[in-house]
Amino acid sequence: NWDHVKNIFKCFNRMPKEYRDADITRLRMSSLSEQAPLLRQTLLFSQITHVSLSSLFSRHASNVYGRVKIQNLASPGDIVRVVPQLKQYFLRLRVPSVRDVDDARFEYFCNEVYPHLVGSNENGILLYIPEYFDFVRVRNFLRKRRKVGDLTFAQCCEYTPPGHIARNRSNFFHEKRNLMLMTGRFHFFNRYVIRGIKRIIFYAPPVFSQTYPELLNLLQNHSTTSLMFTKYDLYQVEAIVGREM
Repeated sequence: NWDHVKNIFKCFNRMPKEYRDADITRLRMSSLSEQAPLLRQTLLFSQITHVSLSSLFSRHASNVYGRVKIQNLASPGDIVRVVPQLKQYFLRLRVPSVRDVDDARFEYFCNEVYPHLVGSNENGILLYIPEYFDFVRVRNFLRKRRKVGDLTFAQCCEYTPPGHIARNRSNFFHEKRNLMLMTGRFHFFNRYVIRGIKRIIFYAPPVFSQTYPELLNLLQNHSTTSLMFTKYDLYQVEAIVGREM
């Protein structure tokens, strides 16, 4: 969906390939000389601050009169809304560039996180994955590992039929599945109370920071949570822990 937004911005103020029914006398010289982007007024509004929005603003809001960015300070952060007493781990992944973020996150999960889960033989593990494409990548990896007798898992995403959702939630609660995969859009639009959660792993910081306490408040005291992040997730992590931590 975000790729569609970027493509739309790329098409703004472009010259048409063929003449149709426009009144040439009403065209501005700035449009004919392809200088319209420098005079266009672009307004972006968002509930959250995200690196994708900042990148879009920097690339496509290039008015000659400058630009202004206003954002709310995330203090003290939504982490203060967590009720249970938990061990919360924030795992920073070091990546050389933004292009390597997805691969680095996936490799860290496969090489560091997943072997630990298999060795512990735990149940009640919720793996929260904000982006659907990351969800598909992890799901395919788990399917291959399931053939050799590793962890069993259930899945709930925005494309899962209602009947399958009920069955997967039941299997997870009765410990017939070790692991539950859940996407950010599934939680955002449904807000199911997933029973049987004993541990939560955030594959990446949630886009909406209030998701963090919402999920952690499903846990019991002395449970464990882990969140994987990179330097490019600064805005999401800041919204969770606040600016002063």
